[in-house]
Amino acid sequence: MFPQNRMILVACMVSLLAACGGGGGDSGTSSSVPANTAFPVAAAMTTLFQTGTQKGLTISGSTTGIYSGITYPVSGNEIITIGASQPSVFNGISGYSLAETVILNLTVNGGSGATNFVAVNYLNSSYQPIGAASTSTYCVASNPFVYPVSATSGQAGILGTNFCYSNSSKSTLLGKTVYSWTTVSGSEVGNANALGFLVLSETYNTSNALLQTVTFGYSIPTSGGASIYAYRTTYTTTDNYVTSVTAK
Repeated sequence: MFPQNRMILVACMVSLLAACGGGGGDSGTSSSVPANTAFPVAAAMTTLFQTGTQKGLTISGSTTGIYSGITYPVSGNEIITIGASQPSVFNGISGYSLAETVILNLTVNGGSGATNFVAVNYLNSSYQPIGAASTSTYCVASNPFVYPVSATSGQAGILGTNFCYSNSSKSTLLGKTVYSWTTVSGSEVGNANALGFLVLSETYNTSNALLQTVTFGYSIPTSGGASIYAYRTTYTTTDNYVTSVTAK
């Protein structure tokens, strides 16, 4: 899945509330499974895509004005709903689509706001991500994102690059997001008997300036589908606020 549009929504809403106003840590315990246990990453992600999921998250963090130096606390909550995969065609490729809805409530600098976000994620016939689209972006992967068949804690790899345009004509490039993955012990994603599968992304504008970093964490058991655990993001908005939040 491609979380960068959702993270931009969070950051833009934070900067608006910070300007206007008025209105957990990781467990740190060791895994109870052997360190060399292999977890079925690709199969678990496929099951997640096939069945869909819903996750409520609590948001905490801060936002700081680049020029003012003033830091405001950020808090709130978010509900992510991923629908079950449906047959679809994207960018001329047959596969599946996943409808994604985010309901977001934030409080910053004494001001509160609520909004929602709707996007569609696209997969090929092998359930490998190939793009995403919303009302303002049309993102196409340079190649299908291939998850590892299995992985143990402490591994890492590359997924690919997502190029985002203003619409499906692909005439106006907005930037790119580079994706990779790493694995950690299950204790870092709330389940000592699982594997932590972290999808890392870095979003750049057309001048190749880094706008955003995101770590999106999944918990993967030895059998069954993956589940969303948390995400962390740092984002610099166009009105010069740097926002860093964790949601889990």
